[in-house]
Amino acid sequence: MKITTKFYSENLKRDVNLYIYIPSNYNSDSHVIFMHDGNNAFEDELASFGTGWKMAEVLQGDENLNDYIVVGFGCNEDTKRYSEYCIFDNDPNYFDGNIKTNGEAHVEFVTKELYNFIKQEYNLKLEFDKCHIMGSSMGGLSSLVIGLKNPTLFKYVHCVSNAFFYNLPELEKFIDELKVTNKEQCFYLDTGTEECSSGKDFRLDYINSNKLISKKLNELGLDVTLKIIEGAEHNERFWNKRLKDILLFKKN
Repeated sequence: MKITTKFYSENLKRDVNLYIYIPSNYNSDSHVIFMHDGNNAFEDELASFGTGWKMAEVLQGDENLNDYIVVGFGCNEDTKRYSEYCIFDNDPNYFDGNIKTNGEAHVEFVTKELYNFIKQEYNLKLEFDKCHIMGSSMGGLSSLVIGLKNPTLFKYVHCVSNAFFYNLPELEKFIDELKVTNKEQCFYLDTGTEECSSGKDFRLDYINSNKLISKKLNELGLDVTLKIIEGAEHNERFWNKRLKDILLFKKN
């Protein structure tokens, strides 16, 4: 069952579109994936660029995943997406002018408002070892920060084709100052060798920033896996190809 609804966020001061997938065999102990850019998670018709992740089909096609719930939350419009998904002010080298962050409000929306709503609405336990936070590109950046800031909520942090370079100096500083309190979290990071976005060639930016952040997280003693995927591009068609492996990553 797929549900599309609106949720008003007091933190973001706007309606957020929710795209929720509930399998028929779900139970209160099911794994739950909180997914950035939720409009891209399923059908092509809803996707921003005409191709979706097709998450429901991937989940239904594997017996180890077929009880997973997906809670996709839609992004804001245009540059407001950057503002919400970046926890820090954006690097003006990658944007036409500075974009001020509204990232703290986004973190509060995901970890308090949305998390509690889903738990109550669907009678879910949302135990640590069944909760995932996931996103691609700037959604990967946001997922990483949300995971690090909330080490007791999300065991699995899936960060795909991550645009870490948009916030790299501030992200490095944040990680350097981080006090690790839970080493049971599992961080999956990846990027392709052919990553381009917004019509610009950012291939080395993606690869180098992901290598740097992975190294820093490993130095903190966190469980981090980084994959550099040969030939992979920056779109849902390529993300769909590796989605099953991403979701089975260190699954209990």
